[in-house]
Amino acid sequence: MTYELGKGDLRVSVRSRGAELCSVLFRGRERLWQNETGEWNGHAPILFPVCGACKVRVGGKDYPLERHGFARRTEFNFDGMGEDFIAFSLRSDERTRSLFPYDFRFRVVYTVRENALLIRYEAEAPPERELNFFCGGHESFALDRPETCRLVLPEAEPLTRYLHDENGLVTGEVPLGRRSEIVLSEEMLKGGETLILGNLRAREVLLVTGEGKREARIRFDGFRHLLVWRPAGAKMLCVEPWQNLPDRAGEPPCEFSARAGIVHLAPGERTAFVRSVEYF
Repeated sequence: MTYELGKGDLRVSVRSRGAELCSVLFRGRERLWQNETGEWNGHAPILFPVCGACKVRVGGKDYPLERHGFARRTEFNFDGMGEDFIAFSLRSDERTRSLFPYDFRFRVVYTVRENALLIRYEAEAPPERELNFFCGGHESFALDRPETCRLVLPEAEPLTRYLHDENGLVTGEVPLGRRSEIVLSEEMLKGGETLILGNLRAREVLLVTGEGKREARIRFDGFRHLLVWRPAGAKMLCVEPWQNLPDRAGEPPCEFSARAGIVHLAPGERTAFVRSVEYF
């Protein structure tokens, strides 16, 4: 089922499957990719309990969790809505435990402001057992010429690009030097390759078009990595804050709880992460 929520110039639609945004209208213009030419049928999937190609090994046993986790393909419970928010939740069950051996409650709350959308992820461990997980975003931005856009950081910092193979596994790293912006190009986005910027100091970026127009400010407190992806030829970019990097090619998986940056909750503990997209 699809629900609508709006305030001022901003109106969003969210479907219960995956608790996924499927439309963001700001000042009458659609800001989310609508798959006009069939390159990609997503809009803004939620990544949980992992981001990307990330093996889950718990107690020496490997679990068959698919890339980006199962949340994006699972029906969420509708928890309710108010004048400016809408909430959905997902609980572990027999199916999820066969893929990811933890019990959890995961909640997503969207809140609209005059020109900004707040996205809150809440996670809770059961009273009797710990919870380890990652989460991330995958929002798309509809753009006429995405290959000419820039990502502008608040200040210059040393940047590293992580390379990947056709399976999405990390194969190496390339230092990009100290920069305050990334200028995108057709070469950088060719063939559906992903630009992986790992271990950023920044917690926000400004998406600017080739004509110098500010498109959106993306804030991502609690997320260390930023990925940029475009299906081949599509008039869109996905700007994706992740909490984990993909696995490295050729390396055996480590125990899930020992992974770098893991979000660990003690029994009964809760946590929350809030991201936002401000539209111009």
